Amino acid sequence: MKYRVKVIFPDNTLKDWFLSVEHTESYCGLPVLVDGNNQAYKPDELPPGTFIQPLIKNLVISKNAKNAGYPIQD
Repeated sequence: MKYRVKVIFPDNTLKDWFLSVEHTESYCGLPVLVDGNNQAYKPDELPPGTFIQPLIKNLVISKNAKNAGYPIQD
């Protein structure tokens, strides 16, 4: 499944991206962050200070995204 999220960059730029477990970069059921061009980003590829804000309160996705190393802002 894909879940729409807001990605908040350190310069306060906002992007609508997705957390997806369907992308080929997803591993062991953990979601990967995917932009509108289907480009996946691992947590260490994001600029320091970037946060992800789920648009839907889904505790499982938030927990799995945290387990994958993404900085989630609830």
